[in-house]
Order: sequence, then structure tokens, then C-alpha cells
Amino acid sequence: MTNLLTELTSSPLLLSESGINEAQLLISRMISPSHFSGDRSVKPSMLRLHPNMISSDCMESDDSGPFSGYEDGSVVILPIIGMMMKYSGIDWDEYKYIIGMDSIANLIREADKAQNIAGTILLINTPGGCTDSIYQLEDALRNRTKPCVGLIDGMCESGGAYVAAFCDKVYATNRMCKWGSIGTFAQLIDQSKMLENAGIVIRSIYPPESSFKNLTFRKALEGDNKPMIDESLTPMAIHFQNIIKECRPKIDQSVEGILEGREFYAYDAISYKAIDGLMNLNQAIDAVLAISSQNKTMYSQLKF
Repeated sequence: MTNLLTELTSSPLLLSESGINEAQLLISRMISPSHFSGDRSVKPSMLRLHPNMISSDCMESDDSGPFSGYEDGSVVILPIIGMMMKYSGIDWDEYKYIIGMDSIANLIREADKAQNIAGTILLINTPGGCTDSIYQLEDALRNRTKPCVGLIDGMCESGGAYVAAFCDKVYATNRMCKWGSIGTFAQLIDQSKMLENAGIVIRSIYPPESSFKNLTFRKALEGDNKPMIDESLTPMAIHFQNIIKECRPKIDQSVEGILEGREFYAYDAISYKAIDGLMNLNQAIDAVLAISSQNKTMYSQLKF
């Protein structure tokens, strides 16, 4: 869990307000004394499957790839569910396996290489996550040659909206699914009062040669948020907005807050061209197959 803790405490967050509690609970479990003193003799077979868990036969790849046993024309459904983390890990307190987004990205690449796979569906229900969780997914989705449809089954917010933008189409399973929360933020935990009450004083010492080291963080703890906003949060927020505008060029930018963090139910998101419509899972599979067939027809025409 060390990698997960590092992610949560060191990177800006592409996370909606609804995901903050999840992040705080995960951090508190990881740093609690019971986390370090509990029984770690648990075997993998005892782990409860997290909704993000891909079946073990899919994760175990051989020379022929993880999808070699699938029928021709299969559509691979990959879940982006819960808080998006870069690395996979085990939540020992709940005995569940959390699959990282880098693993999902590799499965997209494997599906793209497999001759028997027509395309992929990203089944999305996420409040977003850490900034580092999105980049391998972006790379895999930008460089794929096969269709990918995003299907929102709950929420697609912040980092989830970032990733979904790279799909060919994005649909929701019902009108009350949520999309949005475009933007980034940072949350600092100031423990100085608690430490002071416990009689603990921490002094950080920097030489003049390292005067800018951790400066934005130090300034923020002193109450000056401007350096962190100017140097970290604003550049990432602008990048996020540009990604949405690039990938969803028809999005209605005149809607107040649509690129500044506002959240929308699916019926409004459709109206504002943020997503493409409503579909169930079977219809999404048909949509992937239709795009695949269309692409093959276009390739056949170009070939001759």
C-alpha cells in the first residue's frame, strides 16, 4: 500500500468532492496502527474482489496475450470504478485488491493487439483520482487502433471525465448518471496543532541552495495559496480544460461552469454535448461492433 499512500499524499487530485471522503478514509486506514500490526498471512485466494478487479485469467498473460481464449469479435469490458489510482495494491483492512489504472491501460493495449478483439468498453463509475493515474490511460487510448466506448454507470467525474474524453463515444446508462467536475485541487493536512498539543515540534531546515524546495507547500501551510495555485493547480486545470475542448469539440462552452468544475446529470450533459446519449451495456457492445465494422469498411476501401 506504500505506493497508494504516496499517490494520495503527494500529487494534485483530479477528484470531485464526493471522492474526498473515500480518499481520507483510505489514508486513515493505511496510517492507523492496526494497519501495521494486523495479520499479513492472508493468502490471495482469501481476498475479496474489489469492483475494479479483473478476472485472474485475464491478468495472467502468456506469449499469446491475455485475451487469446476469447471468441473472434469479442468486446472487452474494463471497469474504472472507485477512486482512480496509478498502481495496483491490496487494501489489507478490507482484504480487497485494488487494480491501478496503469494495469487497465496495459489491458487496453493488449486488447488492441489481439486479432480476436473488436474493441473495448470502459465501464465508468468514478469520482476521479490522482493526476498520475490518468497518463498511461491517455497514452493507451490515444494510440489505439480499435474502437473504445465509455459507458457511465453512476458517475464520471474529474479524472474519469478526463479519461472518457479519449473514447470514440461516451454514453450513460440512465438520465441520473453524473458527469463533470472538470478541474483540479490540492488538500493539505496541517497537523501542527495536534503535534503541538502532544509536545512535538518539527522544524524543517533548508540551505540557501535549496530555497525553492517545497516552497509552494510551505507557503500554503503558512496561508499563502498563490504559489501552489500559480505553479501547480492552474497549469493542470488549463491542461484539463484543453483536453476536454480537444476531444469534445462540440461541447457547449457557453454553459456556466462546464469547464470549471460544475457537475451535470446525464440529460444535461447530453444536451450540452459533453456525452453522446443513453445506452445500456448491450447497446454499448453493439456500438463498439458498429464502429469496428465501419472502420474495417473504410480500411477496405482505402486499401483498394
